[in-house]
Amino acid sequence: MQRRDLLSTLGLGAAALTVTGRSALAGSQAQGDVHAHDEGVSVMEVCAKYCNEAALHCLTQLSKGEGDAAYHAQAHEITVACQEFCHLSAQLMARHSSLAGVAHEANAKACDACAEVCEKSDEAIMKECAEQCRKCAEHCRSLATDGHQHG
Repeated sequence: MQRRDLLSTLGLGAAALTVTGRSALAGSQAQGDVHAHDEGVSVMEVCAKYCNEAALHCLTQLSKGEGDAAYHAQAHEITVACQEFCHLSAQLMARHSSLAGVAHEANAKACDACAEVCEKSDEAIMKECAEQCRKCAEHCRSLATDGHQHG
């Protein structure tokens, strides 16, 4: 397994386990609610995966002394942070936490900031990260606006 795949797998494994466990308990919920949760978590997991890949790319560039070191350091910092926000938001949503809405708001802001940084690059991995962050930000903003809070 390549390092990039391993990092993506490790970063998303806990969220996937949470989703699996939550799905097993969902028998008493409406099927549409379960589907909406799984879809929402999936959007965040995909974003986290691309943030991990962009972070690894930046770290690799920094370690090789290639490219714009200041940019890659900034992008590395924000992509790692964004991945963490995505992961937390997905976990809280999967658990139907009463704090999920707060996490979605914060995640949308983190994804916006990450997209802004990643869009400054011409590198394909950074552009893809920006695109996934824009999708996730929009999705999380709609979840937060819809009052996606559980109690």
